[in-house]
Amino acid sequence: MALLQIDHVSEKVGVNLPLNVILPDDLTRGGKALEERKVLYLLHGLSDDASAWQRYTNIEILARAHGLVVVMPTAGRSFYANMANGQAYFSYITEELPAWLAAIFRISSARENTYIAGPRWAATARSRRLFCDRTSTRLPAASRVCWRSMRFWHRRTRLKTRH
Repeated sequence: MALLQIDHVSEKVGVNLPLNVILPDDLTRGGKALEERKVLYLLHGLSDDASAWQRYTNIEILARAHGLVVVMPTAGRSFYANMANGQAYFSYITEELPAWLAAIFRISSARENTYIAGPRWAATARSRRLFCDRTSTRLPAASRVCWRSMRFWHRRTRLKTRH
């Protein structure tokens, strides 16, 4: 696995933002191209940043086992919302970042290949908008499945690491 730590300036937010990306390393051994991989966006909690998932979980092991591209952006304490001060974190996460990653790494931005998860995100009213279909209040099935899988992975890996 390749772990990339990138600092880039977001046009939507207007500041330099850290971004961590995990890319599979089996491309040279006949693995799928990046365009064909599932992409998991992991959002951090209120008091964390893009590095939280690597520091507190086994995400690299899980990404390798499932052949995922994992994207871990930083959004500060924004609740992933477009803020009154002009910093548009919602637009950054949903529009700018996927387009930027597709242009730079040729990572898929297709809805059927994109998953998103994070701690307690479903309970946060503002961030819930991020995962909902624009015409309804229901969460997309892929997001629900991904969240359940992440909880399962977390429990399973936590139990394994204690022994």
